[in-house]
Amino acid sequence: MRSKYRTGGLSPQCVLVLEMLEKNQSLSSREALLDGNVQALPRRIADLKEAGFDIQSEMRTNPSTKQRYKRYWLGDNHMPHRVATPYQRSLPLAPPSAGVMVLAA
Repeated sequence: MRSKYRTGGLSPQCVLVLEMLEKNQSLSSREALLDGNVQALPRRIADLKEAGFDIQSEMRTNPSTKQRYKRYWLGDNHMPHRVATPYQRSLPLAPPSAGVMVLAA
């Protein structure tokens, strides 16, 4: 299954995790390991969040083993949005009436 999102710049494992989230609706570390050989799901989720994907999570408890685990899914606003770099966040915002900004050399 190919992801319907632009995945340029993402690692192959990030693309795989995104495809698994789309296909399965949610994903745990165990499922990622067994179905996709993804050994560091929390790191891949962090990479996807840094790329702008809205990924939600929740801690759950296995009823038979009582082990706690985290389940991930795509949030309602899961389309990737552009994430500003630290430099871009430090730039002042121009007022709407300013029109075109000219940068001095």
